[in-house]
Amino acid sequence: MIPGLGIGPARPVQLRHGLATRPATAATVRVLTGADEAALGGGNGPGGEHWVTLVLATAVAELGGSRPEPEELRALSVGDRNALLLALVASTYGSLVEWVLDCPSCGERLDAAVDLVELLGDAAHAPAAPRPPAGLPAFRLPTGADLEALAELLPAVPGPAVGDPAADDPAEQARRLLLDRCVTAWHTVDEATVAAVETTMAATDPLADIELLLSCAACAAPVPAVLDPAAELAARLTPHRRLMTDVHALALAYGWTEPEVLALPAPRRAGYLTLIADGEAWAGDQ
Repeated sequence: MIPGLGIGPARPVQLRHGLATRPATAATVRVLTGADEAALGGGNGPGGEHWVTLVLATAVAELGGSRPEPEELRALSVGDRNALLLALVASTYGSLVEWVLDCPSCGERLDAAVDLVELLGDAAHAPAAPRPPAGLPAFRLPTGADLEALAELLPAVPGPAVGDPAADDPAEQARRLLLDRCVTAWHTVDEATVAAVETTMAATDPLADIELLLSCAACAAPVPAVLDPAAELAARLTPHRRLMTDVHALALAYGWTEPEVLALPAPRRAGYLTLIADGEAWAGDQ
């Protein structure tokens, strides 16, 4: 066995909403191992909300004091699921997310960075959303189960209604399907009221749609940047070929078995590979 190679403590995550069925606003996520990365697609994960539920079922060690069931993970709000994904990225691969963006005003290349731990801390301590305006129809926040259902329904949605070309837009189709599931009798109110409901939902679950407003260093113009937690995680998963290369190199250098190598998270494997490259590996008694 590899001596003294724990994969690190689980990271606590404070959820804004948690579960309706039991007290569950405190969660922990554990670091992904190489075996987890392989099971999740090895850099070629299918993506989508079903995949996100699989990721959370793999990595969420505790929710409200117990190991969560997949249905409980589906029942979390979209923002709470995103919080768990961001904590997972920070724990496994590091908390800094870096982008290279072009300023839409002057075209200057902008190097930007966001600290996920700070972002999660700000979200956890953000004030509660204001009371919804009077007269809005009853609504609930979209959940992972809703987004999974949308993914299944969208291919079967009929074509646009006559005189309503916007209904052919996939984003508009998704919006209407989500309203059908989450807002009572939304068809019976005017568009301004529906917009007020959507604004209230966004304020109540701010991590559901994460758009950051950066500033251009050259002209000070605002530069919007969208943070997609699932995409950030998928981009960091170690590809299958690279996992095989890691196993091969570490087995040769240290005599470790494939399960032992795949029990390590990506940064720990990278550290040992650096030692090998620097000629510091030792293949004595393990």
